[in-house]
Amino acid sequence: MSHLHEKELVLFFTQGLSLKAWDELGMLDRETALYRALVPHMKGITFVTYGGAEELAYQAKLPGIRIVYNRWKLHPWRYGRWLELSCHLPRHPWRRGNVIFKTNQTPGGGLPLRIAQRWNIPLIARCGYLYSDFTYDKQGIDSMASVRATHLEHTLFHGASETVVTTEAMRQTIIRRYGVAQELINLIPNYVDCQEFAPYPVESQPRLKRILCIARLDPSKNIMALLKALVGMPGVHLDLVGQGPLKEKVTQFIADKELCVTMIDRVPHQELPAMMNRADLFVLPSHYEGHPKVLLEAMACGRAVLGSDVPGIAPVIDHRHSGWLCDTDTASLAEAIHLLLEHPRLRQDLGQAARKQMLEQVALDRIMELEMQLYGKL
Repeated sequence: MSHLHEKELVLFFTQGLSLKAWDELGMLDRETALYRALVPHMKGITFVTYGGAEELAYQAKLPGIRIVYNRWKLHPWRYGRWLELSCHLPRHPWRRGNVIFKTNQTPGGGLPLRIAQRWNIPLIARCGYLYSDFTYDKQGIDSMASVRATHLEHTLFHGASETVVTTEAMRQTIIRRYGVAQELINLIPNYVDCQEFAPYPVESQPRLKRILCIARLDPSKNIMALLKALVGMPGVHLDLVGQGPLKEKVTQFIADKELCVTMIDRVPHQELPAMMNRADLFVLPSHYEGHPKVLLEAMACGRAVLGSDVPGIAPVIDHRHSGWLCDTDTASLAEAIHLLLEHPRLRQDLGQAARKQMLEQVALDRIMELEMQLYGKL
């Protein structure tokens, strides 16, 4: 695909987000890995972020990537208007041709869509999750937020040159809900750096059996059911990584039941592989997911994984082969956890199959190939 050396990719961040925010959330390396790998293959890559001058501190980590930032700290709406108006300059780089716009997520996609339509620039509308489903769950299907999200998705998916989703279920929902042609919806899963997220040697001396769960402390993640499943289960330690509105309730329950749990607000992304390799079992008990990156990363590390049999998780885990599925209730979680912790050979077999599956399906080089094929169409 030598012609990609003539194309420039412009990635628009979600409205309000920045490189600094990604860094503070421990997501910077993960979110930029694909684009750092693409640099040698393209004419140029630009990040359009909503951060201020502090964004330039990340330039050294992103060689070959241009950073457009909100240097005057304008209100996000005014910043967007400035970006639109600046395109009227005759020598603006986005008007030189061979430019591709891409959204990182749906929120904020209206800005690149307006610029793309005004100047006839191809636009890729990427969504790692359906924004409308998120607002339906959080605020109700009849809420104003849900109405706006549905309108934005309809406008964006019909206005974009191509749409990218991370799961087949998302593709079918967009076809059914918005009537977008299937051939315009590309399935490109979330990626994992399978060299970084790989099996490590672990200590063999007797110790507590360790469970790892990385999830926001939010009702949708079903953390309380997991904690209740551990009540009366001796010799088990849970590392619980995440923050959210249920933190106080979770903390109090752990204290009341005297559970062996270490709560960690946030772990830098580069420290996750070691943490995952120390775990005997990775558990994701959510009521639903999009295409959970932490699950993919745990599987790439060769960990045995237990997930709830729900949308977003069930399509990833091949039950009894590359992982284990159970219902979301406490009894089902407790039964599955006990079974997996009591059978180390089963965990080993599941982990090896999980690693193989990730290498075949979501390794960074594989996803980069799919991305380049898509850019080549535009």
